[in-house]
Amino acid sequence: EQVFVDRGERIRAGQVLLVLDSGLEKANLEQAKYRATMIGAVKSGESRVEFSTLKLQRREKLADGQFVSLQDRDEAAAEKRLAEAELVQARENQRVAVLEQVRASEQLRLRTIKSPFNGVVTERMAHPGDLADNRDIRKPLLRIADIAVLHVEALLPVAAYRKLQPGQALEVRPDAPVGGKLTAKVKTLDPVIDVASGTFRVRMELPNADLKLPAGLTCRV
Repeated sequence: EQVFVDRGERIRAGQVLLVLDSGLEKANLEQAKYRATMIGAVKSGESRVEFSTLKLQRREKLADGQFVSLQDRDEAAAEKRLAEAELVQARENQRVAVLEQVRASEQLRLRTIKSPFNGVVTERMAHPGDLADNRDIRKPLLRIADIAVLHVEALLPVAAYRKLQPGQALEVRPDAPVGGKLTAKVKTLDPVIDVASGTFRVRMELPNADLKLPAGLTCRV
């Protein structure tokens, strides 16, 4: 129905990215809301319980004076139990209607897609009017990237393997046009060394909370 972002735009956590057509879900929610507020069955049940209680009390007094048979009193007692059961059922149905409203609300919420993190839109594959099928996971609508923490990967000579450890700070120098000197911390060291080149891979984390640094740069460590 609507796409609010495009490629290259910065996004924040919780921001609405796109809205799927939700006419059916809105109609279902309105119907569920109406059913959840219907109290006619409960009121009717309460009235039947009240009436059957009074009827039983009168039958018991009359039975004590032998003005009615014990069968009439037992029938009044059975009517009261039946009215109470119907009232319980009416209240259970109302509770089910409330739960259906919650379910319909969740279905409608799923038609609005929000960003789970601060980042950037790297690709847009959907436009208003396109068919979106949630059963086809191979056809995404948007591709977004979390670049608040950049991963720096470097190939270092095997001689440096014993000199590094997780948490250690290293100096990173991005290539032009960014340049400058930045500090990244070692995250993991690859325990498999490339014999042909005599190097191993190390991954570092570089904070980028303001999203000023673009991802995908080459650099020196």
